[in-house]
Amino acid sequence: MIDVLQEEDKKFLLKVARDAIWSKLVNEELPVYYKDKELYSEKTGVIIKLKINERLRGYVAKIEPETGLLETIQQIAIHSAFYEPRFIPLKKDEYEKLSIEIFIIKEVNELKDFKAINPQKDGIMIKNEFTIGLLLPDDFLEFGLTPEEYVKEATLRAGLSQDTGNIQYFAVDFIKIEE
Repeated sequence: MIDVLQEEDKKFLLKVARDAIWSKLVNEELPVYYKDKELYSEKTGVIIKLKINERLRGYVAKIEPETGLLETIQQIAIHSAFYEPRFIPLKKDEYEKLSIEIFIIKEVNELKDFKAINPQKDGIMIKNEFTIGLLLPDDFLEFGLTPEEYVKEATLRAGLSQDTGNIQYFAVDFIKIEE
């Protein structure tokens, strides 16, 4: 399980994401990396947030990946840049302005008490039989929400209502990597 990443690992994972986006932009094959560390093959959830000039440009999550960390980062970086339904595909002239944030999921624990979540630190995953929504504290820090308000807002952003039946809530611990 991923607990801590060294600075060199963080830089490398950002490079993997950036290289994947560039490869798609110029219609080249994705780079293949030698997996010299076991953690690079570990199957773990990944969220990638792209920004240009501090404005959101892409935001995609893969909660339950079928591939190892490197391949998952490549897939999610490409989806964030080119297939995020809220944005048009990234253009070459935007590439240099792009900043990348990677969130690697370390642990997911079911929430029984909303007061147990820390809106300053924990991500929140909302799940029912039809959908999964995952939101990060970065999305809410500016609002100074209480734990209950955080859960309510995350539920709404996931397209659900707290009145919807069979909703499960999870606290998500992650490692954040940013350029």
